[in-house]
Amino acid sequence: MDLQAIVKYGLELGADFVEVRKEHVSGFKIHCHLDGTVDATHGSETGVGIRIAVDGSWSFVSSNQLDDLTIKTLIRSGVKTATSLSTPFYIPDRVSVDSASYPEKISAKSLSVEEKIDVIKSLQETVKDVDERILGTDFILEEFLSQKQIYSSAGTNLRLTVPRIYFNPRILARESKTVSYRRNLGSIGGYEFFDNIEETLLDFARRTVFQLSARKSPQGEFTVIMDCPLTGVLAHEVLGHSLEGDTVSEKNTIMHDKYHQAIGPGTVTLVDDPTLKGGWGSYHYDDEGIPAKKKILIKNGVINEFITNSEAASKLNVLCSGGSRAQSYMYPPLVRMSDIFIEPGDQSLEELLDDIGYGVYLRNIVGGHSDPVRGLYNFEICESYLIERGEITHPLSKSTVSGNIMSTLSSIEGIGEDFQLNAGFCYKEGQSVPAGIGGPHLRIKGLRIGGAV
Repeated sequence: MDLQAIVKYGLELGADFVEVRKEHVSGFKIHCHLDGTVDATHGSETGVGIRIAVDGSWSFVSSNQLDDLTIKTLIRSGVKTATSLSTPFYIPDRVSVDSASYPEKISAKSLSVEEKIDVIKSLQETVKDVDERILGTDFILEEFLSQKQIYSSAGTNLRLTVPRIYFNPRILARESKTVSYRRNLGSIGGYEFFDNIEETLLDFARRTVFQLSARKSPQGEFTVIMDCPLTGVLAHEVLGHSLEGDTVSEKNTIMHDKYHQAIGPGTVTLVDDPTLKGGWGSYHYDDEGIPAKKKILIKNGVINEFITNSEAASKLNVLCSGGSRAQSYMYPPLVRMSDIFIEPGDQSLEELLDDIGYGVYLRNIVGGHSDPVRGLYNFEICESYLIERGEITHPLSKSTVSGNIMSTLSSIEGIGEDFQLNAGFCYKEGQSVPAGIGGPHLRIKGLRIGGAV
């Protein structure tokens, strides 16, 4: 059945609203292992997800079997479920008709498998030449092409195409001990992503070698400098999840009663922007068909707006901000971030370091967690450096950073003029979606540094 027929059949069965999201995702993965072996795998999947509303309640059904009999059975089940439930449904407040895609300067289709492998192996050789202590590399390249259609009884009719490149390099070095360094990189677009990647990898390699001489990290409260990727983690894990409209409307966040209140210095502005060019988490329309919109969540230290889908926007009595995303056709859309970051300030790294007598420069993270209800967080740091008399000196061993987001925000003393956006995946209620995280360097006083987990 085509999408129009699916919607028509649902309405004939008594539904008040029917929305179909059909998605075809194809993927290709290259894994260049530490031992020199290479795996190359392909995969693809097509399916539909259908939201059905009856008398104000709704259900969600999905299938990768697209024959007429299966789809009709699915719709009947969805209508029956919606009829028996009392789950409120909020119909999207806008209708969108469009066809949108992102350009690829060097398309994935234009390169052979051998050429793609050569790109990765050449980068591996470049990294190995940095220092004789480089033990080896483990590089993973993944490409994704999402082709999506959204059609609803309200009139929305969208065709959306999104190509993504994801690169996960891991570098190992060994002397008296073995250390490793891993980062997540990615962008919307094609293989032009690799045009300027070499210098980034050389920097990663040098930093891996530095960690061989790491000293034990000091513990206590220090003035710290956060590198751009860590600023992004702070923006996403601690601030972003606390400003998602569903958690706000359910009062499951420390921010639920702070709308239009100052929660940080006037220099702090937090943005979630799915319209960001090349952003890993960008999109033209969300999974309810609402146009993507730049959202200024915190403006000059004041909570300015929330990330919302139709339901959260209705509950909070605000205009929907187009923040509804699903991992795939198999899942109903949820309130999610896209590319979230703290906007740059006007200070150089040297100015941020100035007058720090004894502090810590935090650069890379391996994990952590946050608690939006209490506003607490804890990060596991795998790369940091001692700051002495305004200079970055010795590399430090693994440590942890913990705090309360309200006190951390109020303790921001400086914001760098630089900016970097990194790739990641956001996990929520069993779903994972691409999410960009970033920002500038931050200077924060009184941050607690603890021992390794």
